[in-house]
Amino acid sequence: MTAERQGALLVAGGAIAMSFAPVFVKLADVPPTTAGFYRMAVGGAVLAAVGYRQIRFNLGRALWLVILSAGAIFSLDLAFWHRSIQFVGPGLATILGNCQVFFVALFAWIVMREHIGALHVLGTLIALTGLFLLLGEGWSQPGSDFRWGVIFGLLTAVAFGAYILVLRSSQSLPGRLPPLPNMALISLVGAAGLLLAVVAEGQSLALPSAQDGLLMIGYGLIGQVLAWLTVSKGLPLIPASRASLILLIQPSLAFVWDVVLLGRPTSPRELAGAALALAGIYLGMRRVG
Repeated sequence: MTAERQGALLVAGGAIAMSFAPVFVKLADVPPTTAGFYRMAVGGAVLAAVGYRQIRFNLGRALWLVILSAGAIFSLDLAFWHRSIQFVGPGLATILGNCQVFFVALFAWIVMREHIGALHVLGTLIALTGLFLLLGEGWSQPGSDFRWGVIFGLLTAVAFGAYILVLRSSQSLPGRLPPLPNMALISLVGAAGLLLAVVAEGQSLALPSAQDGLLMIGYGLIGQVLAWLTVSKGLPLIPASRASLILLIQPSLAFVWDVVLLGRPTSPRELAGAALALAGIYLGMRRVG
């Protein structure tokens, strides 16, 4: 097996693992912030155990600031995403969260003066058309839950985009950690931030049943550990453009699991909208001018 084929299989496996993450959140009878805490705490503890030989704490002030910022931002990302899942379901919430590519591009264009190519502009227009089809029926229904779900989904995209930018900087500073221990520290910082949020919201870490406990353990192991380890190992072995295409397995399958496993009612209009949104997101990942 060639290295590129092996890398593609690893990234695909990680994307498949990621696609199940929102299903755990939807099935567990756990508040959104509490679910985020368990994902980060379980995932961070396991990642730290696996990469403990590479972890060191004598880091520069700038690197510590970036790691702390990344953990705090990722905790916000999960808090927003979990609320979106509760209101609009795993599939749509994950598609909305993947719109981060457009917020990152907007930041890069305005702040970093990066060139935005024609494919990115086209991808944005296609994705917006898809989202209009996907959201149109639910937005017009009475009640505010669906609208709040969309708002939280878009906030997820903003937070996730900010996280990617900060995470990128953590891998460019002098004295940086390798990816695995870097992610372990970020996860543990995020768990601490979500724990503070749980207390501030007056929630509890208590799990209603053993089934909920198993779901939270599975969520941390699959959504944070398995997905991260496989994707991080596979990414260096394949071209970035191919990796971005393979990673679209995540929102695609998340939408499928929402329909097949959780019984989400879906019209032909929504299916067409999901397909267009995913196609636009993929084009938005391309850097061809």
